[in-house]
Amino acid sequence: MLGLITTFPVSLVTIWLLGFIVLIDIPLNFRTITVTALTVGLDVHYIIQVTHRFVEESEKQNSVYEAIRTTIKHIGSAHLGALFTTVGALMILATSNILPLAQFGYITAIAIAFSFLVSVFVLPSALVLWARYRNKQRKKDHPVLKKRG
Repeated sequence: MLGLITTFPVSLVTIWLLGFIVLIDIPLNFRTITVTALTVGLDVHYIIQVTHRFVEESEKQNSVYEAIRTTIKHIGSAHLGALFTTVGALMILATSNILPLAQFGYITAIAIAFSFLVSVFVLPSALVLWARYRNKQRKKDHPVLKKRG
């Protein structure tokens, strides 16, 4: 179940990126489609870090909300730093006179920004829903809690 939860944000970023490419009228070709494949790899990196940290924090904390707050507080700042450095480097490519190189830099920078937004805003909401479901299942399957009602 957690695997499905973590693939949702990756799919969302890919759809957003393709929509953005069409919106700004960049033609879909092998270079722009390659960036979407690269985006999946970048997204997975962000998503796995947030997910694993949340699982660790939810085992330590009594509250799901405290676990997600701690996760975002610690991981979010690291991801923000990575966002600025990576986007800054890619925007240097976006200033290139070579159009395909400039498009690659621009689109990849946008993909990184989308990945950050999803990992900090969308994924935590999905993880909270997953944790609620998991807690309900544990209570339902636990023999002592079952008797209490």
